[in-house]
Amino acid sequence: MAEAVCKLRLADLVQIAIQYRSFMYSLCVLNMINSLVASLGNFLVIRALWKSSSIPCNLRKFFISLALSDLAVGLWAELLYGAVIAVMLSETGSGNRKPPEYLCPILITFSYFLGSFLACASFLNITAIAVDRYLALSLHLRYQEIVTSKRVVRALVCLWTASVINSAVFVSVYKISSVGTIVIEVSGLLVAAVAYIRIYQVV
Repeated sequence: MAEAVCKLRLADLVQIAIQYRSFMYSLCVLNMINSLVASLGNFLVIRALWKSSSIPCNLRKFFISLALSDLAVGLWAELLYGAVIAVMLSETGSGNRKPPEYLCPILITFSYFLGSFLACASFLNITAIAVDRYLALSLHLRYQEIVTSKRVVRALVCLWTASVINSAVFVSVYKISSVGTIVIEVSGLLVAAVAYIRIYQVV
């Protein structure tokens, strides 16, 4: 099934590379630049968070988790997707309109899985940070009792696991590949919006 889905995605990429060539060149260059900036920036953020003692322990775990997912995006996801686009442009530039099947199923599937997985993990980390800040303001002294270090670790494990499951569905089932992502995005946006509105009201 993964190979069939990969071939459909590959055919889509080839069509885009043929029809929107200049846009794909720009996207390829931007991916390479963003990869460098994201990697360096998030490496510095992780280093600063590791040394910082003024940030509460639970919040620091969420921030480190977010920075790790963004660092992985810079180090692997953007570089890999940029390489796939470069191969597409090279293949279609030589007049070949046939999809380069050597990219399937491993490279294309892994590229889509990695991109989806890390984007989902980053988004869920941001939502978790919003909820954590709301709980810190609304629970006051009970925050330390309810939001313990073990519960934060469990929440992070659940968050990363949900990202893996969503990404596995995304690369396996072509027709409903966007459904899980849309559900997570809408749910996360609603939760984060409610949390920030409540934070604003409390403050």
